[in-house]
Amino acid sequence: MPEPDALPEADPEDLGGLVPDTVLELARHGSMTLRAASARGEDARALGAPRGDRMIVARFGDGPDGLLVTAVASGPGATEAVRMLAASVGRSRTGLLADLRHGAQEQLRFGLQRLTARAARGLGPAGAIHALLAPLDPTNRLRAGFGTGVGALLLLGDDAWYDAYAGRRLTNEPESAADAVAPQAGQFRFRAVVPEPGDVLLLCTEGLATPLRAEPAVAALLAAHWCQPHAPAGVDFLRQIQARASGHSGDRTAAAIWEE
Repeated sequence: MPEPDALPEADPEDLGGLVPDTVLELARHGSMTLRAASARGEDARALGAPRGDRMIVARFGDGPDGLLVTAVASGPGATEAVRMLAASVGRSRTGLLADLRHGAQEQLRFGLQRLTARAARGLGPAGAIHALLAPLDPTNRLRAGFGTGVGALLLLGDDAWYDAYAGRRLTNEPESAADAVAPQAGQFRFRAVVPEPGDVLLLCTEGLATPLRAEPAVAALLAAHWCQPHAPAGVDFLRQIQARASGHSGDRTAAAIWEE
C-alpha cells in the first residue's frame, strides 16, 4: 500500500475543511457485508494536495424498514454533493423502499434521477457522483446503483467482472473501457440488480474504475481476493483497492457489498 508523503497545507481559519488522507467503513447487515474506503492517490500525496474524492456511508432506519446508502463523488463540491444525496435518500426512504420491494424500476429511476440532479448541481461539468442503495430487509435482494459522470457500478460473479450499468461482461479492451468509464456529460445511469449469493457489487470512482477496466492484472487481482468465501478484512480491502497500475495514480474510492 503506498505510503503518504506531505500533508496538505492547512488554513487556520478553516480547519473544519481538512480532509483525511484515508477513510474506511466496515459493516455487516444480515447477508450483506460492506467494505468501503477512500484513499488519496499517489499524485496528490506527492504534491501535498488533499484527497479530491469524497464518500459517505449511511444507514437509515432498521430491520425490514432500513436502507443502506453509499455515495461517492469527485470534483469541486464533492463533499456537499454526497451529503446532499445521502440526506435526500434518507428523507425519501419510505418511497424508495416501496419501489425496491415492488420492483418498480421506472418509478425508482425517475425519483433517483431527480435526487441526483439536485445533488450534482455544484459539481461542475467534470464532476461525478454515484450511489448504491441496499435494503436491510433480508427478503428483498434488489439493489439499485445510479449516478452521473465518470465512475462505475460493477458486479463480480463466477470469477468474472460485469459492467452492471451496461449489462455486459468486461473485456479489458482499451476502447470499450474508455467508453464505459466516461459516459456523455450529464448522462444519468441507473441499474437495478438482484445479486446471487457469492456475488460482489462494486461502486467506484474513476481512480479505480479505469485501471480495473483497462488493466487485466488489476481485475484479476481483485477477483482472486474477492471471490473467497468471506469478505476481506478492512485493512486488506484498503490495500487491494490501491493496487498499483502504471499511469493510474489518482484517488481510489470504492464501496463493495458481499452477498451471502
